[in-house]
Amino acid sequence: MEAIGPIALFAAVAAIVWIVFHNKTKSQKQSFEIIEKMVDRGDKIDEETVKALGVRPAPAERDLKIGMILVAIACGFFIFAGMIPEEEGQIALRGIGSFPLLVGLVYCAFWLMFGRNKF
Repeated sequence: MEAIGPIALFAAVAAIVWIVFHNKTKSQKQSFEIIEKMVDRGDKIDEETVKALGVRPAPAERDLKIGMILVAIACGFFIFAGMIPEEEGQIALRGIGSFPLLVGLVYCAFWLMFGRNKF
């Protein structure tokens, strides 16, 4: 009975994330279906039409932004690990924090290699 609170909390977070991504995917799918119908009819599709449907290109700095956020999350795990007196807990949190750190560094490297010249 004590576990219901934490389970409900994590389930609520998962449900919110799922709802956001589901609605975004549904909206994108509808936009692409409209574009596909326009192509089938032979209508001219210009940049303004695509923008009006809500299709936007990913910004050039997107990889850098995601990378910096993941590195910051990893730093938070490392700082939190330093506050825990038990060494096993520190090792576990550093291990958990190493995953977003490495993924964030890869995103920053992608930005350096591919996205930086778009500015």
